[in-house]
Formats: sequence, C-alpha cells, structure tokens
Amino acid sequence: MSRKKQADKIAEEIQSDNPNCIIIVRTDKTKFEKHLKNALQKWNRKGSLFFCDLLSSQYSEQEFQEKVDFFNRFYKKRNLLFKGTYHSTTDKIYSIVEVKKISYN
Repeated sequence: MSRKKQADKIAEEIQSDNPNCIIIVRTDKTKFEKHLKNALQKWNRKGSLFFCDLLSSQYSEQEFQEKVDFFNRFYKKRNLLFKGTYHSTTDKIYSIVEVKKISYN
C-alpha cells in the first residue's frame, strides 16, 4: 500500500471518531521532532491534533515513547497533553501522537 493510501485510510479512521480534529501526516524523511513542532504551530488549539508518522520504522517503540515523554515535559507549561500509540503489524509500522489542550479546574 502506498504511503498516500495508508495516510488516507488512517486519517479516515481518526476523523470518524474525532470530527473536530486536525490530522497532520509525516510522509517524508524530515526529523520527527521538527515535523511535530511545525504541526503544533499550524494547530489552532481547538479540538485535537493527530500527528501520524508513517516512517516509524526509523525508530523503536521505546524511542518513540521517549519522544512523546519529552514533548509532554516540554509543553506541560502550555497545558498540552501528548498521547502516543505505536502500531506495528506484519505489513506496516506507524505511530500516532494525539495532542490535546487540557485545563485544570
């Protein structure tokens, strides 16, 4: 399956459960962190941001979790929560980072 078709399928699944979300897909070999930071700048902080990385084979599941943990520590003061899921099947590996603005009452 091409990256474009894979991205479209993943985006369709996410959109059906989260109609007010923004989906950004990384399909080129730019650095993960740089791409996610650029996605955060484009996001208007309404709804959720889903960052889907189709090139997750470049790092292990442990390295992915370390990246998510880093973003949580760095953006905590801005009340942003990063939740990562790493998907590995026989034919594809991809990861999704969901970002939400949280409020403390």
